[in-house]
Amino acid sequence: MGVTPDTRKMPRPADGAPIGSIVVRAMRERLSPDVVRVHTSARVRSLEPAASSSSWTVRVEDGPDDAAPRVFEARAVIVATGGFGAATGLALPTTNGPTATGDGLDLARDVGAEAIDLECVQVHPTGFVDPQAPDAPTKILAPEALRGAGALLIDPSTGRRFVDELATRDVVTAAMPPGEEAVLWLPLQEEDSSSSSPGTEAHKTSNRGPLGFYEARGLLTRVESVEQAARLVPRLQLNTAALAETLRAYDEAAQTTGPDAFGKTVFPGPRATTLQEGAPPTTTPKEVAPALVGRVVPCVHYTMGGLRIDGEARVLRRGTKDEPIPGLFAAGEATGGLHGANRLAGNSLLECVVFGRQAGLSAAVHALAASAAATQHAMAAHRHASWWHAALAGVGHVVRRGLLV
Repeated sequence: MGVTPDTRKMPRPADGAPIGSIVVRAMRERLSPDVVRVHTSARVRSLEPAASSSSWTVRVEDGPDDAAPRVFEARAVIVATGGFGAATGLALPTTNGPTATGDGLDLARDVGAEAIDLECVQVHPTGFVDPQAPDAPTKILAPEALRGAGALLIDPSTGRRFVDELATRDVVTAAMPPGEEAVLWLPLQEEDSSSSSPGTEAHKTSNRGPLGFYEARGLLTRVESVEQAARLVPRLQLNTAALAETLRAYDEAAQTTGPDAFGKTVFPGPRATTLQEGAPPTTTPKEVAPALVGRVVPCVHYTMGGLRIDGEARVLRRGTKDEPIPGLFAAGEATGGLHGANRLAGNSLLECVVFGRQAGLSAAVHALAASAAATQHAMAAHRHASWWHAALAGVGHVVRRGLLV
């Protein structure tokens, strides 16, 4: 039914695990506890310039009942606290965890850091609605990979598609039923080992890979008919007759060379309807094919705004052209200005790698330079003190000998 576009994105783990957990696991395996100390369940309460302008004082609470925050002195601080996609007042559910409240941005702004593009918030059109917790503010992402593998978006009230599912996030989001859920309909590949259709392996099975993960969480459910789908989501009042016709029309459009009613020209994945055995593709379909069905809603997904940094990941001071705040660095979603008004999918991991490494390098260079300067200052002070000690000792010697009156 067409060729899936090559998105050049990072490949998913073979076991279907979220890629973030794989990155964190790899980093934890490389960390030496003798070099890096990780404090979990900790909350930074304040970030202040220390009495010495070359260092910072950071106050950290190790838990909600910690009455006496721990105080750290640091020559360099990297703000990598993520964005503010879970902050209150955004009016939509979010794919972000509860820690994405923008606290790191506030701490840095309190010491003079400049923020940029805070009004630029990316909404992802499809976050899964968990049937067990439909009103939960945090949703699991239903990624583009599902639509890239052939998933369709259906307005349950009309039973019809409403957008080119492969359009950009902002286009799909704008087309979503206002204030309502949509149905994600992913046709499944029939068990045909001879098939060479793109996405065959992704569709043949639902017990491994990403589909297995979503099924295990109850976010996708296999159905054999539109009637079964309607019983699965009764509160959506799915228009089954229109949905069956929509799936047949979609398959017919996929056999043509021109765009469909929504401008779609690429039709990835298997057919949404089945044919009589041996019938040519242009034959009227027999019935709706098995599918995985879920409920989706738009969610706050990423915040493009954050702290303004330069190419060395140094945080820039508010009210200046490009003056860095000494010893303060930032990387990841806590920064702003890199992605413009609408981040390209997949680029946040690239950003974390590039600017994470740069922030670490810059912070290390700054800390070493500050340490060297402090050492030189201490040595100079020691030499100065030693000279005065020797001078005073000499004066005392002269007084004791009665040579000074």
